Order: sequence, then structure tokens, then C-alpha cells
Amino acid sequence: MQIVGHNIIWLDEISSTNDYCIELCKNGLATEGLVVAVYSQVHGKGQRGNNWASEEGKNLTFSICLFSKLDVEKQFILNKIVSLSVCDFLNGLDIKAQIKWPNDILVDNKKICGILIENSIQGKEIGYSVIGIGLNVNQKQFNEPKATSIFNILNKEIELKEALNTYLKSLEYFYFLLQSRQFEKIEKEYYSLLYGYKKKGEFEDDKGSFTGVIEGLDKFGALIVHSDARKKSVYQLKEIKIHY
Repeated sequence: MQIVGHNIIWLDEISSTNDYCIELCKNGLATEGLVVAVYSQVHGKGQRGNNWASEEGKNLTFSICLFSKLDVEKQFILNKIVSLSVCDFLNGLDIKAQIKWPNDILVDNKKICGILIENSIQGKEIGYSVIGIGLNVNQKQFNEPKATSIFNILNKEIELKEALNTYLKSLEYFYFLLQSRQFEKIEKEYYSLLYGYKKKGEFEDDKGSFTGVIEGLDKFGALIVHSDARKKSVYQLKEIKIHY
């Protein structure tokens, strides 16, 4: 039986699918794998407090409710499986994608997808997770020059509901790997797609720009960057930007 996407709610317009799902979870109205998708998201949320802008009816903007019961210290594994599932979906369309830490998906150095995971911590476990995904599908023009879409790559439109159903099968597979605690397999696949891994790249922190090499992630998902110019080597979210 399919867990992820067994129940999909499509809405015409909503402020934020993540906020909608969080309220459902708080009130005990969300089941494992529930998906809420919307044609027009008015106030989509991105990382670093940014908005996620999406042209109405052109892209996939949706959230998924999961009850993984993961230990809090392992919560970044959720980012890994969601990132991998998006790359797997795109690979099925013959689109080669990479994961830019912590939660962007790139194709040819352009952003095609953003991910925002909001966890509710209960004791030492994650009570529930709401996974928000914004995937550029049929949009042709962007205000951001480093953005792209499936249409811009393949030069053809794809049907949104069909695309969502196909994507959810990819997430189902990687969620199974998480549930069966196949963490080494997840880790190996993640590093194979991590943008800039073991390669010299340009970064920026509170002291300015510098050159370094991504050595990996620590067990909490923080980025480990080796650089002769910086003493600090482990960066949390919002402490470093990766130039691409």
C-alpha cells in the first residue's frame, strides 16, 4: 500500500501549503503521507525567511505530512531523502540534477526546486514533519536569472497532477530507505549528487567571500568546508552561502 500520497488534496489558492499542513498536524487531522497541493500559493515560504514565488497554475507547490519518529539528531536525513527523491524524479525525465546544500536542487547551475522542512520536536523524537516543495515545471520566465524549469530544459509542458503522482513514488522509495534505517545507502547516494563535493568552490560567510572545498556534512547536517583562509570549518544553516 502506498504511504506517501495515498491522500492528495488539491486546492485552487492558499497562503502556504506548509502552514495549512502544520495546522492539520497540530489538530490531529493529518495522516501519514498526506499531500496538500495548490495551483496558486500566495505566500510560499523559502529558506532564510525568503518567499517562494511561483506563477499560478504552472508549477508544483505542495507539502507532505510525515511521522517518521526519527531521533532529533538525525533530522537532516529527511532533507537528504527529499533532495534525492526530487533528483530521482528529474532523472526519470532525463534531467541530471544536483543537490545544493542545504535544500536546493540545481540543473546546469540553475535552481529548479526549493525544499523547506518544518519539524515538530516531541522529546527526543520528531513528532511530525511538514515537507514543502516548490518545483518549477511549466513556468517559462523568471525574475531570478539563476532559475530554470522543466519546460525550459525539455521545451515541453507536462501535466501537473501526473508529475506529482510520479514524484511521490520517488519519495515513497527513499522514505522506505529511511524507515528501514538504510542510512549508509542514503548517505552514499546523497554525496554522489552533492554540488561542489570534494571540489574547489566559492563561499561567503560573515567575514566575506573565500575559496574552499566541501568535505561533507556532520551528523547534524552542518556543512564541513575546508579552507586555508578560515579557521572555522563547520557551518550551520544561514552561516554560509555557496556561490554557484
